[in-house]
Amino acid sequence: MSGAALDVVVVPDFAGSGRRIFEARTLLFLGSWLEHQGASRDWPLHLVCIGDPPAGVAALAERCGAQVSIRPELTLRGQRYLNKLRGLEVESATGRILLLDADTVVLGDLAPACADLKGFAALDAATNRIPCALWEELYGLAGTEPPRSRVLPLIAQLEDELPSSVMREPFREPIPAHYNTGVLLVPSDCRLREHWERIARLLDERYTGVDEQHDHIVRNDQPSLAVAVALLRDDGVPLQALPYPLHGFDLLYAAGVLTYEGTAVYHAKTFFRRDKKAVVLDPLREVDLYRDSQVPRLYPESGLRRLGRRLRGRAHPHRADSILRFCQRMEQLTRSYVLPGLS
Repeated sequence: MSGAALDVVVVPDFAGSGRRIFEARTLLFLGSWLEHQGASRDWPLHLVCIGDPPAGVAALAERCGAQVSIRPELTLRGQRYLNKLRGLEVESATGRILLLDADTVVLGDLAPACADLKGFAALDAATNRIPCALWEELYGLAGTEPPRSRVLPLIAQLEDELPSSVMREPFREPIPAHYNTGVLLVPSDCRLREHWERIARLLDERYTGVDEQHDHIVRNDQPSLAVAVALLRDDGVPLQALPYPLHGFDLLYAAGVLTYEGTAVYHAKTFFRRDKKAVVLDPLREVDLYRDSQVPRLYPESGLRRLGRRLRGRAHPHRADSILRFCQRMEQLTRSYVLPGLS
């Protein structure tokens, strides 16, 4: 195992109402881990389960050589996102933890993108729903200063590269850095676990029930993480930007700054939940729905036959055959691991 190795940690929730979705997503993740090639295939893999893992998940985790543990729920007024913090409780063999959402898929070797990362690293949040003045208040409640630097949400940073159909209206003002929580690189000896839970409970006590905007603060894990990371900064922990290949998602592909082929970790946020009317989960139908949604949404001006042409006056590197190859891979993983493993 190389000196650049990380402990890779996933926290599926098998105790809540989304148990079936987590089961399918975890099987997809484990299948992708089993098949991916490169140095990271030998890294320690941890499955920190909230509740007992289904038999198929446990069997596939064993094939992957994953260390499986079962932890109790960590909830806050019914919100379940704090369960993710259980992943920061593992005994790390490498001194660094790559904490992944359960709806991620490994598409390639993680090692090259991780080689130069030393401290905490995450990707900027895609959008922002909190005005700058309220962000300042959050840091004040925690007893720390907001970061001096200001950033635009990722969707605003990439605005010139995006098709108009992808654009939404974020707050346009620069704000203190806050992060997408789907992929986090965390030094195992830092105090993120402690800071994050304390800040989440502080914000919950202060803002629950005030109004819709303040409810967003306590229903979402990004505000509490942003303030917790500021406390890491106060602790002297280096902060870095996570390279795009470690957190691929649709916005980056639409902007042409990342391709499926260049992605190590894909955040499959919409997998296995597209068919909202379905009574019974149909994994293959979900893959079909995902494929059918991508080109029209990301490339409305082109369509499949004209995807190679210039969009908005720019030569776009992403083509329909790339999307289709990716979806074929997801279908193969679903047939090989999800369908046989589902209880």
